[in-house]
Amino acid sequence: MAEVLVIFGAGASYDLINTKLNDYNPGFQPPLMKNLFDNRFDGQLKKFGLIQNSLQALRNFSSNGGNIEKYMEDIKEKANRNPELDRYLLEIQFYLQLIFHNINLIFLVKIT
Repeated sequence: MAEVLVIFGAGASYDLINTKLNDYNPGFQPPLMKNLFDNRFDGQLKKFGLIQNSLQALRNFSSNGGNIEKYMEDIKEKANRNPELDRYLLEIQFYLQLIFHNINLIFLVKIT
């Protein structure tokens, strides 16, 4: 049975922060898809060894307009034959959850 993976928020939340505010910090702004693996997330990326092994390829793929959902769907199809790819896919999912969680916490602190 096919599974569907959808990532919400990369584009929808990008404009959430008013860039005209005096205390605007681009580090608090949710990333666009092309920025999901930016250097500003290196601290979080270090927690995921399998992502580290392909980090430059991921950065090139996403910064060149690659569709991360399609990329993850392709990995999911291949993962049925390769448990290492399944772990890699899980790392990407946990990484994305972590960066958006951290950005949300920072944003909540800034507006309260």
